[in-house]
Amino acid sequence: MFKNSFIPKIVILLMAWSTANALSLLRITCDDSSQGAKVYINGVHKGKCPRDIGLAAGDIRLRAVIKVDTDHERVFEKNIHLYDRSPERVEVQLSSSQLNTKAKKAKASATLAKAQAGDIKEMKNISKYYKEGMGLVQSSSKAEYWSNKASEMISQNKREKEQEIAKEVLSKAKAGDISAMDKISRFYAEGKGVKQDALESQKWKDKASSERALKKHTAEVKKAKEVLSSAEAGNISSMETISSFYQTGKGVEQSSTKSQEWLKRSELARAEKKQRAKEAKRRAEAQEELYNLNPFENTKAFIQSGKRDIDDNPFLSLGLTTGLPFMLLGDLTSSPTYTMKKKSLENELNARASSFENSNSMVAKAYNKSLKTKNIQSEILLSSRK
Repeated sequence: MFKNSFIPKIVILLMAWSTANALSLLRITCDDSSQGAKVYINGVHKGKCPRDIGLAAGDIRLRAVIKVDTDHERVFEKNIHLYDRSPERVEVQLSSSQLNTKAKKAKASATLAKAQAGDIKEMKNISKYYKEGMGLVQSSSKAEYWSNKASEMISQNKREKEQEIAKEVLSKAKAGDISAMDKISRFYAEGKGVKQDALESQKWKDKASSERALKKHTAEVKKAKEVLSSAEAGNISSMETISSFYQTGKGVEQSSTKSQEWLKRSELARAEKKQRAKEAKRRAEAQEELYNLNPFENTKAFIQSGKRDIDDNPFLSLGLTTGLPFMLLGDLTSSPTYTMKKKSLENELNARASSFENSNSMVAKAYNKSLKTKNIQSEILLSSRK
Protein backbone atom coordinates (compact mmCIF):
# COMPACT_ATOMS: atom_id res chain seq x y z
CA MET A 1 0.00 0.00 0.00
CA PHE A 2 2.83 2.35 0.79
CA LYS A 3 5.06 1.17 -2.02
CA ASN A 4 6.63 4.14 -3.87
CA SER A 5 4.77 6.49 -1.54
CA PHE A 6 6.34 9.70 -0.40
CA ILE A 7 5.52 9.42 3.35
CA PRO A 8 7.38 6.14 4.21
CA LYS A 9 10.50 7.40 2.48
CA ILE A 10 10.37 10.63 4.43
CA VAL A 11 10.10 8.57 7.64
CA ILE A 12 13.16 6.56 6.65
CA LEU A 13 15.10 9.72 5.85
CA LEU A 14 14.04 11.30 9.14
CA MET A 15 15.47 8.29 10.96
CA ALA A 16 18.70 8.74 9.06
CA TRP A 17 18.86 12.40 10.01
CA SER A 18 19.10 11.40 13.66
CA THR A 19 22.48 9.81 13.01
CA ALA A 20 23.81 12.02 10.21
CA ASN A 21 23.96 15.62 9.06
CA ALA A 22 20.64 17.21 8.07
CA LEU A 23 19.65 16.36 4.43
CA SER A 24 17.00 17.60 1.97
CA LEU A 25 14.87 15.15 -0.01
CA LEU A 26 14.88 15.34 -3.86
CA ARG A 27 12.16 13.26 -5.48
CA ILE A 28 12.74 12.58 -9.20
CA THR A 29 9.72 11.33 -11.18
CA CYS A 30 9.43 10.50 -14.90
CA ASP A 31 6.86 9.65 -17.55
CA ASP A 32 6.78 6.36 -19.45
CA SER A 33 9.23 7.53 -22.13
CA SER A 34 11.72 8.60 -19.43
CA GLN A 35 11.62 5.42 -17.34
CA GLY A 36 15.11 4.07 -16.67
CA ALA A 37 16.93 7.30 -17.49
CA LYS A 38 20.28 7.53 -15.74
CA VAL A 39 20.33 10.28 -13.11
CA TYR A 40 23.38 12.44 -12.39
CA ILE A 41 23.74 15.00 -9.59
CA ASN A 42 26.61 17.41 -10.19
CA GLY A 43 28.08 14.85 -12.59
CA VAL A 44 27.86 11.91 -10.15
CA HIS A 45 25.72 8.95 -11.15
CA LYS A 46 22.87 8.43 -8.63
CA GLY A 47 20.88 5.60 -10.18
CA LYS A 48 17.90 5.53 -12.53
CA CYS A 49 14.65 7.43 -12.78
CA PRO A 50 12.36 7.44 -10.84
CA ARG A 51 14.37 7.99 -7.67
CA ASP A 52 14.35 9.70 -4.24
CA ILE A 53 17.69 11.11 -3.15
CA GLY A 54 18.73 12.74 0.13
CA LEU A 55 21.09 15.66 -0.53
CA ALA A 56 22.69 18.45 1.40
CA ALA A 57 20.98 21.81 1.01
CA GLY A 58 22.38 24.11 -1.68
CA ASP A 59 22.60 24.44 -5.49
CA ILE A 60 22.78 21.28 -7.58
CA ARG A 61 22.80 20.34 -11.28
CA LEU A 62 20.40 17.55 -12.21
CA ARG A 63 20.92 15.61 -15.43
CA ALA A 64 18.90 12.63 -16.69
CA VAL A 65 19.83 10.81 -19.88
CA ILE A 66 18.78 7.81 -22.02
CA LYS A 67 21.04 6.51 -24.79
CA VAL A 68 19.44 6.34 -28.27
CA ASP A 69 22.41 5.04 -30.29
CA THR A 70 26.19 5.45 -30.44
CA ASP A 71 26.03 9.18 -31.19
CA HIS A 72 22.62 10.23 -29.89
CA GLU A 73 20.81 10.53 -26.56
CA ARG A 74 17.76 12.11 -24.95
CA VAL A 75 18.55 14.49 -22.10
CA PHE A 76 16.94 16.44 -19.30
CA GLU A 77 18.97 19.07 -17.40
CA LYS A 78 17.98 21.47 -14.64
CA ASN A 79 19.60 23.66 -12.01
CA ILE A 80 17.92 23.29 -8.57
CA HIS A 81 18.32 24.97 -5.16
CA LEU A 82 17.59 22.66 -2.19
CA TYR A 83 16.57 24.22 1.09
CA ASP A 84 17.56 22.74 4.47
CA ARG A 85 15.33 19.77 5.34
CA SER A 86 12.79 20.80 2.67
CA PRO A 87 11.62 18.22 0.12
CA GLU A 88 11.77 19.06 -3.63
CA ARG A 89 10.08 17.27 -6.53
CA VAL A 90 11.26 17.32 -10.17
CA GLU A 91 9.50 15.68 -13.14
CA VAL A 92 11.90 14.53 -15.83
CA GLN A 93 10.85 15.26 -19.41
CA LEU A 94 13.53 14.13 -21.84
CA SER A 95 14.36 16.09 -24.96
CA SER A 96 14.14 14.73 -28.51
CA SER A 97 17.16 12.81 -29.76
CA GLN A 98 20.38 14.86 -29.91
CA LEU A 99 24.11 14.32 -30.22
CA ASN A 100 25.82 13.01 -27.13
CA THR A 101 28.91 14.62 -25.63
CA LYS A 102 31.34 12.45 -27.57
CA ALA A 103 29.57 13.08 -30.89
CA LYS A 104 29.37 16.80 -30.15
CA LYS A 105 33.12 16.94 -29.58
CA ALA A 106 33.75 15.03 -32.81
CA LYS A 107 31.44 17.33 -34.77
CA ALA A 108 32.98 20.45 -33.24
CA SER A 109 36.47 19.16 -34.04
CA ALA A 110 35.55 18.47 -37.68
CA THR A 111 33.84 21.86 -37.97
CA LEU A 112 36.87 23.64 -36.55
CA ALA A 113 39.18 21.90 -39.05
CA LYS A 114 37.00 23.00 -41.97
CA ALA A 115 36.78 26.55 -40.61
CA GLN A 116 40.57 26.71 -40.33
CA ALA A 117 40.77 25.51 -43.96
CA GLY A 118 38.69 28.54 -45.07
CA ASP A 119 35.12 27.22 -45.15
CA ILE A 120 32.98 30.30 -44.42
CA LYS A 121 29.89 28.29 -43.52
CA GLU A 122 31.85 26.27 -40.94
CA MET A 123 33.37 29.48 -39.55
CA LYS A 124 29.86 30.63 -38.71
CA ASN A 125 29.04 27.22 -37.22
CA ILE A 126 32.16 27.03 -35.02
CA SER A 127 31.43 30.56 -33.80
CA LYS A 128 28.00 29.34 -32.72
CA TYR A 129 29.51 26.23 -31.07
CA TYR A 130 31.96 28.35 -29.04
CA LYS A 131 29.16 30.66 -28.02
CA GLU A 132 26.98 27.75 -26.82
CA GLY A 133 29.82 25.48 -25.63
CA MET A 134 28.64 22.74 -27.98
CA GLY A 135 31.35 20.04 -28.10
CA LEU A 136 34.07 22.34 -26.79
CA VAL A 137 34.78 24.78 -23.97
CA GLN A 138 32.53 27.82 -24.15
CA SER A 139 34.42 30.96 -25.20
CA SER A 140 32.86 34.31 -26.15
CA SER A 141 36.17 35.64 -27.48
CA LYS A 142 36.65 32.66 -29.83
CA ALA A 143 33.06 32.88 -30.92
CA GLU A 144 33.58 36.54 -31.83
CA TYR A 145 36.90 35.75 -33.57
CA TRP A 146 35.33 33.18 -35.91
CA SER A 147 32.30 35.38 -36.57
CA ASN A 148 34.59 38.25 -37.61
CA LYS A 149 36.72 35.86 -39.65
CA ALA A 150 33.66 34.70 -41.58
CA SER A 151 32.63 38.32 -42.27
CA GLU A 152 36.15 39.17 -43.49
CA MET A 153 36.17 36.15 -45.83
CA ILE A 154 32.77 37.11 -47.23
CA SER A 155 34.00 40.66 -47.88
CA GLN A 156 37.21 39.37 -49.47
CA ASN A 157 35.35 36.99 -51.75
CA LYS A 158 33.01 39.82 -52.74
CA ARG A 159 35.97 42.07 -53.59
CA GLU A 160 37.63 39.34 -55.65
CA LYS A 161 34.39 38.72 -57.54
CA GLU A 162 33.98 42.43 -58.22
CA GLN A 163 37.58 42.65 -59.43
CA GLU A 164 36.99 39.73 -61.78
CA ILE A 165 33.84 41.34 -63.16
CA ALA A 166 35.53 44.75 -63.50
CA LYS A 167 38.42 43.16 -65.41
CA GLU A 168 36.02 41.52 -67.86
CA VAL A 169 33.98 44.71 -68.29
CA LEU A 170 37.11 46.79 -68.88
CA SER A 171 38.22 44.35 -71.59
CA LYS A 172 34.87 44.70 -73.36
CA ALA A 173 34.98 48.48 -73.01
CA LYS A 174 38.42 48.60 -74.64
CA ALA A 175 37.02 46.45 -77.46
CA GLY A 176 34.37 49.10 -78.16
CA ASP A 177 31.33 47.84 -76.20
CA ILE A 178 29.41 51.03 -75.32
CA SER A 179 27.39 49.36 -72.55
CA ALA A 180 30.64 48.13 -70.97
CA MET A 181 32.03 51.69 -71.17
CA ASP A 182 29.06 52.92 -69.14
CA LYS A 183 29.61 50.16 -66.55
CA ILE A 184 33.36 50.65 -66.13
CA SER A 185 32.78 54.40 -65.75
CA ARG A 186 30.38 53.65 -62.88
CA PHE A 187 32.82 51.11 -61.37
CA TYR A 188 35.62 53.73 -61.31
CA ALA A 189 33.24 56.27 -59.75
CA GLU A 190 32.23 53.82 -56.98
CA GLY A 191 35.56 52.01 -56.61
CA LYS A 192 33.79 48.73 -57.39
CA GLY A 193 36.34 46.10 -58.43
CA VAL A 194 38.85 48.83 -59.28
CA LYS A 195 40.59 51.63 -57.44
CA GLN A 196 38.25 54.62 -57.22
CA ASP A 197 39.29 57.16 -59.84
CA ALA A 198 37.09 60.12 -60.85
CA LEU A 199 39.26 60.96 -63.89
CA GLU A 200 39.06 57.42 -65.28
CA SER A 201 35.33 57.43 -64.65
CA GLN A 202 34.86 60.65 -66.62
CA LYS A 203 37.15 59.42 -69.40
CA TRP A 204 35.05 56.31 -70.00
CA LYS A 205 31.83 58.29 -69.67
CA ASP A 206 32.98 60.71 -72.40
CA LYS A 207 34.16 57.84 -74.59
CA ALA A 208 30.80 56.08 -74.28
CA SER A 209 29.00 59.30 -75.21
CA SER A 210 31.30 59.80 -78.21
CA GLU A 211 30.91 56.22 -79.43
CA ARG A 212 27.15 56.38 -79.01
CA ALA A 213 27.00 59.59 -81.07
CA LEU A 214 29.23 58.02 -83.75
CA LYS A 215 27.05 54.93 -83.89
CA LYS A 216 23.95 57.09 -84.25
CA HIS A 217 25.56 59.16 -87.01
CA THR A 218 26.66 56.03 -88.88
CA ALA A 219 23.12 54.68 -88.77
CA GLU A 220 21.76 58.03 -90.00
CA VAL A 221 24.25 58.11 -92.90
CA LYS A 222 23.26 54.58 -93.91
CA LYS A 223 19.59 55.50 -93.73
CA ALA A 224 20.14 58.70 -95.73
CA LYS A 225 21.91 56.75 -98.50
CA GLU A 226 19.02 54.32 -98.73
CA VAL A 227 16.46 57.16 -98.84
CA LEU A 228 18.49 59.09 -101.44
CA SER A 229 18.74 56.00 -103.65
CA SER A 230 14.99 55.50 -103.39
CA ALA A 231 14.34 59.20 -104.14
CA GLU A 232 16.57 59.08 -107.22
CA ALA A 233 14.55 56.05 -108.37
CA GLY A 234 11.42 58.20 -108.30
CA ASN A 235 9.87 57.46 -104.91
CA ILE A 236 7.99 60.65 -103.97
CA SER A 237 7.88 59.91 -100.22
CA SER A 238 11.68 59.39 -100.24
CA MET A 239 12.11 62.72 -102.09
CA GLU A 240 10.26 64.49 -99.30
CA THR A 241 12.26 62.61 -96.63
CA ILE A 242 15.67 63.36 -98.18
CA SER A 243 14.59 67.00 -98.45
CA SER A 244 14.03 67.07 -94.66
CA PHE A 245 17.38 65.28 -94.12
CA TYR A 246 19.23 67.96 -96.11
CA GLN A 247 17.36 70.66 -94.21
CA THR A 248 18.44 69.29 -90.77
CA GLY A 249 21.75 67.70 -91.79
CA LYS A 250 20.58 64.23 -90.68
CA GLY A 251 22.91 61.67 -92.25
CA VAL A 252 24.01 64.16 -94.93
CA GLU A 253 25.81 67.48 -95.05
CA GLN A 254 23.27 70.20 -94.26
CA SER A 255 22.19 72.04 -97.42
CA SER A 256 19.12 74.27 -97.76
CA THR A 257 19.67 74.39 -101.53
CA LYS A 258 19.51 70.62 -101.97
CA SER A 259 16.61 70.47 -99.56
CA GLN A 260 14.62 72.89 -101.78
CA GLU A 261 15.67 71.02 -104.94
CA TRP A 262 14.32 67.72 -103.64
CA LEU A 263 11.19 69.39 -102.32
CA LYS A 264 10.47 70.86 -105.79
CA ARG A 265 11.20 67.51 -107.42
CA SER A 266 8.73 65.83 -105.08
CA GLU A 267 6.07 68.44 -105.90
CA LEU A 268 6.64 68.01 -109.65
CA ALA A 269 6.62 64.23 -109.30
CA ARG A 270 3.40 64.34 -107.33
CA ALA A 271 1.80 66.66 -109.90
CA GLU A 272 2.97 64.38 -112.71
CA LYS A 273 1.57 61.37 -110.87
CA LYS A 274 -1.74 63.16 -110.55
CA GLN A 275 -1.70 64.05 -114.25
CA ARG A 276 -0.89 60.48 -115.23
CA ALA A 277 -3.82 59.26 -113.14
CA LYS A 278 -6.02 61.75 -114.95
CA GLU A 279 -4.67 60.57 -118.31
CA ALA A 280 -5.27 56.95 -117.35
CA LYS A 281 -8.87 57.75 -116.49
CA ARG A 282 -9.41 59.55 -119.83
CA ARG A 283 -7.76 56.68 -121.69
CA ALA A 284 -10.16 54.22 -120.06
CA GLU A 285 -13.09 56.46 -121.00
CA ALA A 286 -11.90 56.69 -124.60
CA GLN A 287 -11.51 52.92 -124.79
CA GLU A 288 -15.05 52.44 -123.51
CA GLU A 289 -16.36 55.08 -125.95
CA LEU A 290 -14.59 53.39 -128.85
CA TYR A 291 -15.91 50.00 -127.79
CA ASN A 292 -19.48 51.31 -127.68
CA LEU A 293 -19.20 53.27 -131.01
CA ASN A 294 -21.77 51.92 -133.56
CA PRO A 295 -22.24 53.18 -137.20
CA PHE A 296 -25.94 52.27 -136.93
CA GLU A 297 -26.48 53.78 -133.54
CA ASN A 298 -29.62 55.75 -134.58
CA THR A 299 -31.13 52.71 -136.32
CA LYS A 300 -30.47 50.57 -133.23
CA ALA A 301 -32.11 53.14 -130.98
CA PHE A 302 -35.13 53.37 -133.37
CA ILE A 303 -35.60 49.61 -133.37
CA GLN A 304 -35.37 49.34 -129.57
CA SER A 305 -37.86 52.17 -129.14
CA GLY A 306 -40.16 50.67 -131.74
CA LYS A 307 -40.17 47.27 -130.01
CA ARG A 308 -41.29 48.87 -126.77
CA ASP A 309 -44.12 50.69 -128.60
CA ILE A 310 -45.24 47.49 -130.39
CA ASP A 311 -45.34 45.67 -127.05
CA ASP A 312 -47.77 48.29 -125.89
CA ASN A 313 -49.72 48.58 -129.24
CA PRO A 314 -49.25 45.89 -131.96
CA PHE A 315 -50.84 48.17 -134.64
CA LEU A 316 -47.70 50.36 -134.56
CA SER A 317 -45.58 47.66 -136.24
CA LEU A 318 -46.35 49.22 -139.65
CA GLY A 319 -44.76 52.47 -138.54
CA LEU A 320 -41.61 50.63 -137.50
CA THR A 321 -41.40 48.93 -140.91
CA THR A 322 -41.97 52.17 -142.77
CA GLY A 323 -39.47 54.23 -140.76
CA LEU A 324 -36.64 51.70 -140.63
CA PRO A 325 -35.30 52.36 -144.20
CA PHE A 326 -35.13 56.07 -143.50
CA MET A 327 -33.13 55.48 -140.29
CA LEU A 328 -30.71 53.17 -142.12
CA LEU A 329 -30.27 55.79 -144.82
CA GLY A 330 -29.60 58.41 -142.17
CA ASP A 331 -26.91 56.30 -140.49
CA LEU A 332 -25.28 55.54 -143.86
CA THR A 333 -25.30 59.24 -144.68
CA SER A 334 -23.52 60.01 -141.36
CA SER A 335 -20.98 57.20 -141.84
CA PRO A 336 -18.12 59.63 -142.58
CA THR A 337 -18.81 61.26 -139.21
CA TYR A 338 -18.61 57.86 -137.49
CA THR A 339 -15.38 57.06 -139.32
CA MET A 340 -13.82 60.39 -138.28
CA LYS A 341 -14.87 59.93 -134.65
CA LYS A 342 -13.49 56.41 -134.57
CA LYS A 343 -10.21 57.55 -136.08
CA SER A 344 -10.02 60.42 -133.60
CA LEU A 345 -10.50 58.07 -130.63
CA GLU A 346 -7.93 55.60 -131.98
CA ASN A 347 -5.38 58.41 -132.48
CA GLU A 348 -6.06 59.68 -128.97
CA LEU A 349 -5.56 56.22 -127.48
CA ASN A 350 -2.34 55.66 -129.42
CA ALA A 351 -0.98 59.02 -128.30
CA ARG A 352 -1.95 58.37 -124.69
CA ALA A 353 -0.36 54.90 -124.84
CA SER A 354 2.85 56.44 -126.10
CA SER A 355 2.66 59.02 -123.35
CA PHE A 356 2.39 56.25 -120.75
CA GLU A 357 5.30 54.31 -122.23
CA ASN A 358 7.62 57.26 -122.79
CA SER A 359 6.69 60.74 -121.73
CA ASN A 360 9.59 62.17 -123.78
CA SER A 361 8.62 60.49 -127.10
CA MET A 362 7.80 62.67 -130.13
CA VAL A 363 4.28 61.27 -130.33
CA ALA A 364 3.68 62.03 -126.66
CA LYS A 365 5.10 65.53 -126.99
CA ALA A 366 2.98 66.17 -130.10
CA TYR A 367 -0.12 64.88 -128.36
CA ASN A 368 0.54 66.97 -125.23
CA LYS A 369 1.14 70.03 -127.44
CA SER A 370 -2.13 69.51 -129.34
CA LEU A 371 -3.95 68.87 -126.07
CA LYS A 372 -2.57 72.12 -124.68
CA THR A 373 -3.66 73.97 -127.86
CA LYS A 374 -7.18 72.52 -127.57
CA ASN A 375 -7.37 73.60 -123.94
CA ILE A 376 -6.34 77.16 -124.86
CA GLN A 377 -8.87 77.30 -127.69
CA SER A 378 -11.60 76.00 -125.38
CA GLU A 379 -10.73 78.69 -122.83
CA ILE A 380 -10.89 81.43 -125.56
CA LEU A 381 -14.23 80.09 -126.81
CA LEU A 382 -15.67 80.03 -123.30
CA SER A 383 -14.44 83.58 -122.69
CA SER A 384 -16.10 84.87 -125.89
CA ARG A 385 -19.44 83.35 -124.86
CA LYS A 386 -19.51 85.17 -121.56
